[in-house]
Amino acid sequence: MFVDASAMVAILTRETQADAFADVLEQAHAPITSAIAVFETGLGLCRKRHASVDEAESDVGDFLTTTAIEVVPITAAEAASALVAFARYGKGRGHPA
Repeated sequence: MFVDASAMVAILTRETQADAFADVLEQAHAPITSAIAVFETGLGLCRKRHASVDEAESDVGDFLTTTAIEVVPITAAEAASALVAFARYGKGRGHPA
């Protein structure tokens, strides 16, 4: 399962959907993300928490380690997986997560 930045930001900032996203992530087998999503997550934490870049980078790194999310290069397969995840779980898509 591809974990996008919006899901990571939601969990790390305890948005309303945080528990639902965390539950889905906990059940995922070998979750992956991209360097771009890691970057976007750091930006989101800086914006929402008014965190420094160093704090955001540390929090994202700790999150990736704790959840065993692997950062992988983006190929066409991962891009397709990311779009499937967005279609299912993205904001405005009707899923409770």
